[in-house]
Formats: sequence, structure tokens, C-alpha cells
Amino acid sequence: MAALSSLESLKEEKSLAYSASVPGSGSPSPEHVFAVSASEDFPLKASEIKPSRFSKLRVLGQGAIGTVYLCVLNGFSPTKVYAVKEISMDDAQRKGRHEIHTRVLTEREIMASSTHPCIITFYASFQTKHAFYSVMDYAAGGEFFRILRKQKHNRIPEKAARFYAAEVLLALEFLHSCGFLYRDLKPENIMMKASGHLALTDFDLGKVGAAHECRVVMSKETWQEKVIQIVSGKHAKAIDRMTVVDSEPTTLTKTTSFVGTEEYLAPEVVLHEQQSGAVDWWTFGVLLYEMVVGYSPFSKEAAKSAKNFSVRDRILHRDVIGEKYVKAHEKRKASNSESVLNNVLHASLHFPPDVHVSKQMEDLVFSLLRKDPMHRLGYKNGASDIKAHPWFQGLNFNLILNETAPIKPMLKHDPTDLSQYKNIVPLAEDSEFDMDTAETADMVSGVDVLHGFGFHDTHLDEKAMKELEDRMDALGPGADFTENDDDTPQAPASDSVSSASGGARVQ
Repeated sequence: MAALSSLESLKEEKSLAYSASVPGSGSPSPEHVFAVSASEDFPLKASEIKPSRFSKLRVLGQGAIGTVYLCVLNGFSPTKVYAVKEISMDDAQRKGRHEIHTRVLTEREIMASSTHPCIITFYASFQTKHAFYSVMDYAAGGEFFRILRKQKHNRIPEKAARFYAAEVLLALEFLHSCGFLYRDLKPENIMMKASGHLALTDFDLGKVGAAHECRVVMSKETWQEKVIQIVSGKHAKAIDRMTVVDSEPTTLTKTTSFVGTEEYLAPEVVLHEQQSGAVDWWTFGVLLYEMVVGYSPFSKEAAKSAKNFSVRDRILHRDVIGEKYVKAHEKRKASNSESVLNNVLHASLHFPPDVHVSKQMEDLVFSLLRKDPMHRLGYKNGASDIKAHPWFQGLNFNLILNETAPIKPMLKHDPTDLSQYKNIVPLAEDSEFDMDTAETADMVSGVDVLHGFGFHDTHLDEKAMKELEDRMDALGPGADFTENDDDTPQAPASDSVSSASGGARVQ
């Protein structure tokens, strides 16, 4: 009876994230889902939010559809700083209003619904006549990508990789439990806090799907276990073979969009096939490889070292590659990124001879990078299967956030010391904020108003959201694209590819 009680407790614990995000299962009422209450971390009430409350200090980063600024909250002591993402209306018009609206709403939906230590905290969103704004927690350590590039050979020890992989895994597990697909995991989208711990950000390429409760499954007895039981005369109870596992999210519509970053794209994304949570487990495998090798397994650097394949590498390659993906590749159009995408579909997976990792890590990476998503680790039971892999044996996922991180960023300056900033300017004029945000996503008096984005809009219009997502998926990926030298690539139709450190991002 005690064992059954323990099992029920575990199932209840794993259901917390699910119940917190699904209406009717203990979650807050819809009208409060996206409300961020005033707190010590973010002291503004909804009615107090306006552009003049923030001032820009410096640029933190610039992506394909927006710029992130370090901003100070005016009039508060001690000084409080935040990362504020600005997406201009001009960008929305230039890149396609419906696509940008979808991505803006998707990111807001995911971030406002995701409260987790390994996900950047979302505080507020609002729009003016000229831009959309999202206010988030500031991660002082910067991009994990830059941290990796500062290491010798751009790689970190396996022990450190296991620590950071566990934190990323916890974030992905939470997102999947809420019904979200991330679809853009890469070092550039992982932020390091001042403590050295990691948090995911940049969710505009995510997909909002349906969450499902965790399940109780019974493990099969091996023949060795049966022999031991017969010899000893002691038979294991059925309850001892039961465990609680995650359920992967399902998409609500056909999802075949060609989105992500080239070197991290899963084969099913390249081939425009239906996507599932397995897309994120593929990118997780690529991340593990890059952390200990210094580059992704399908990059041009990896191809150069292919001549050093071992016999074992080739045997494992035959095990992980999916025959249908090799055949389907012949039908796909060529592009300037042919070599990278060709590697995703064709290249043998191997570790360079100068990289020495455990057999357990090697096995985990190969299990995550199976070409056929149905045979990929995590496809059936999500993060539960990955956590149970021998590579994570002995690691306590419940305590890892309280442990000292392997790397603590060296901060040259205190970000709250305003004397170091030469040009502090207002985020925007309050006059630009005086607009009707209750209209639907359409041009109103020359202003592109997006319903559901503003902080005062307490509930996202699900029908409108689904229509925008359907439009984005219907846009269809373009197989041919080119990159410019100035990092502002051009693409046919509605697809765009932005050159980013470590790979071009397919939008």
C-alpha cells in the first residue's frame, strides 16, 4: 500500500506542470493566465506599465525580427534592469505581418505560460504605435554560445556538459508538459545567469500544441530477473515494476514548417514531414555533441573530420540512419546550404579522434540523433526516457538547480551601475502608447494593432491564434535560399534565413 501511495505521489508531482497550464485541471481561470502580478522582481502593476517607465542602456543582441535592449526601470531604488525585446512595426511589414504576428503571439503565449527556473522569466508585454515590446529577466552571463566560444577548442568537459544538459532537459520537459514544442534549441538561445545556471529564451519559432497527463507504465521483466526470482523464490510485486512517465505534446494542426537553425534541423523538418516533440530531442542531441566537440555533428567542420571515421562509427551509423530519409533526400531541391542539410540526412555520426567521451554519452547522443523520429530516444516517453539513460545515472535532477554551476561568468561591470552608460534614452514616448489595443490584428488608422499581445489583454484569442498559426504553416518552406554578406539574407516567398553564429537560422 505504501508503494502504491508513493507511486501516486510521484504521478501527482509530475502532473504539476501539466495542471498549471491546462484549463479545468486545477489551473487558474483563463482571464488570469497571462497576468503577471507586481512583485519585488517586477514592481509595476499592469495599470502602471507604459514606455516612459523604461530607458534603454545598451543593445544586448539583435535577431532576425527584433532587438533586445538592457533597460532600466525608471524611478526605483535599488536599480532594476531588464531585457526588453523590441520588434518594430517596420520589420513586421517588411517580413510579412501575418508571419510576424504569429511569432510574436507564440512567444508571448509560451513565455507568459512558462514559469520555470530554466526558462527566462517573462514579466510584461505591450505595444505602441511603432513597436511590440516584451519585458523579461536579464541574464547577466549572456549567450551560452559565447561562453562555449571562450573555452579551449570551443568545448567543455563532459562533466560540465552533463550538468548543463540536465538543466536544458528540465526546461524542455516543462515546455512539453505544457503542450509546447520549442523547435529552436541552440547555444545562442540559451542564456547564462550570473549564477552560472542556464535558461532558455527566444520562443518565436515555438509551436503551441496540446498537453497530455503523465502515464503509469509497467516495465518488462528480463529473463535474468525471472531466473533470479525462480532461484530465490521471491517474486517481484507488480507495483515495483510500475513507473510514471511523461506524455509528449501533440500538435493541433499539420505542422511541417521549415523552421529552425540549419545545423540543428531534424531530418523530418528538412523533409517537410509532420513534426512532434521528437524535433526537440534531436536538437538536444546536437547540443550535447556541440558542447563536448566544439561544433555541431552536421557542420562543415564535422564533414572535414569524416575521414577519421572508425569501424565502430560506421556500424553505429547503419543502426541510426533511416533508409526512407536517405531515399527522400534525392527528391529535395538543392540550395546554398546543401552541404549542411545533406549532412543532416546523409552524414555518418561520429566523434572526432581527439574527443574522448564516455561510452554512455556516446550512446545517448546516437540514441537522440536517430534519423527516424519514431526510433529516437524520447519519442515515446519524452524526458522520462532521457533522464533514465545511464549517462545521467547518479545525477539528482531535483537538486541540480541548488548546486554550484561548473562555469560562473566573469562580469566586468555591475549592470545596475548607471554611471557606465553614456547614452540613456527613453524606450519610447508615452504618446505612442495612446492607442486602442482592443482591436483585432489589422491596420487601424495606420497602426498595426495586434490583439492578444498587450499586457492589458488578459486572454489570448485562441481562434485568432490558431488562424495565424495555420497561415504560417500554409506559407510552405522554400528549398532555395541565399545568404548575403551583411547578415540580412534574402529568401523566396515568405521564408527567411538569417546568418547566425554557428549556423543560418531558417525562419
